[in-house]
Amino acid sequence: MTAAAAATNPCEPEILRAADRYGVPAGILYAVGLTETGNKGSLQPNA
Repeated sequence: MTAAAAATNPCEPEILRAADRYGVPAGILYAVGLTETGNKGSLQPNA
C-alpha cells in the first residue's frame, strides 16, 4: 500500500495491523468492515 492510499483511507492500515496482531485474515476483517459501514466496496471510518 502506498502512503497516498493509506492517507486516503485510514481503515486499511488498521485492518492489516489487526490481522497481524490477532492472526485473523485481512480479508475477513475487510469484509466485516464493509458490512459494518453498509457501503459496497468502500470502507468508511467512523461509520
